[in-house]
Amino acid sequence: MGSFIEYKCEGCGYSFKAATGFGFGYPSQFQGAVEAARKGQYGKEYRRKILFHEGWLGRIAAIDLTRAIAQCEDCGAYQAIVDDTLYVLPRKSYPGLRIWTGSQKEFFITPEEMRTHGKVMGEIDHHCQDCGGKLHVIEGEPKELPCPKCGSMMMQRLDALWD
Repeated sequence: MGSFIEYKCEGCGYSFKAATGFGFGYPSQFQGAVEAARKGQYGKEYRRKILFHEGWLGRIAAIDLTRAIAQCEDCGAYQAIVDDTLYVLPRKSYPGLRIWTGSQKEFFITPEEMRTHGKVMGEIDHHCQDCGGKLHVIEGEPKELPCPKCGSMMMQRLDALWD
């Protein structure tokens, strides 16, 4: 389940909207992301780590596709990103590890299971669309965030829920 949220500064008018979380398409997106990483579409480092951990060590590779809010360390702007953190997990049974979608059984691991049982093996550097600075993920959906323009606190407004 995801949320469409907005933060708006009453002081200067700056606003930011984001879709956060993940929806029903997550299982097939999860499979596609891991396969893309195996082919090198997430870069050589992710490909090498996935092939090593899956092939040699028999672990499970997982990529967190949660939509999140990130802030630029240079200009302070907020942007919506897909997390893309690479995790490896021991090969064992996880709650909700498999689901049925249509006539096909799909394998996936939830972001919560990745964070609980997995080890971070790589992170994609996300960069600001405005200035090119490095973005840092903000955990969760804070009820308020400081405005990058004037410093006033911006309150969160929930626009809708999505799946």
